[in-house]
Amino acid sequence: MLMPRKPRPALEAVQNEKCTSLYGTPTMFVDMVAMQVNNIPRICHSKKPKILTLLQEAEKFDLSSLHTGIMAGSPCPKDLCEKAINDLNMKDFVVRTSYIM
Repeated sequence: MLMPRKPRPALEAVQNEKCTSLYGTPTMFVDMVAMQVNNIPRICHSKKPKILTLLQEAEKFDLSSLHTGIMAGSPCPKDLCEKAINDLNMKDFVVRTSYIM
């Protein structure tokens, strides 16, 4: 699955569709790790303008189906690789850092 720029739809898709592979840039993975690890509460938009309500219970996504993917597009720090392995369950993924032109 090529993930969208926003982390919530990507994490929801992995969970709901039981995705096994994920592709994206390091920045996208940073956002997904932050959402999964920090357990950011979901925001509900009220019908009234400019009012946001946080739900009481924050989400943690089931990423047990995820195990591989490609992280590319820019250099990837070692700690981000470790977080992808540990927090996103990506035990077997590739980091592509160089391109031949």
